[in-house]
Amino acid sequence: MRPKVLIIKFGALGDLVQALAPCAAIRRHHSDCEITLLTTPPFYEFANASGLFDRIRTDGRGLHRSRWLKFWPVGPWALAHDLSKEKFVRVYDLQTSSRSSFLF
Repeated sequence: MRPKVLIIKFGALGDLVQALAPCAAIRRHHSDCEITLLTTPPFYEFANASGLFDRIRTDGRGLHRSRWLKFWPVGPWALAHDLSKEKFVRVYDLQTSSRSSFLF
């Protein structure tokens, strides 16, 4: 089983594009690891096309049709719990926001 590395990058498309060079450096440095990107649903296809990540997970934001479900507090807690089960050996928080800090 390969060690797991998590990269967190939310934000706008331009932010993700600018993060591709650091992601490539992380990929080179951790060539023996399974690299997972955590991003938002609109950027799944773009990130997947980059070929830099073994897995891409989304935080689920923007998937709820009801505006009330967006604020339901279980979502972030469930995601944090789910990520903790992955046993990542390294986490790169390229977002550095309160949301990504909570997940970390």
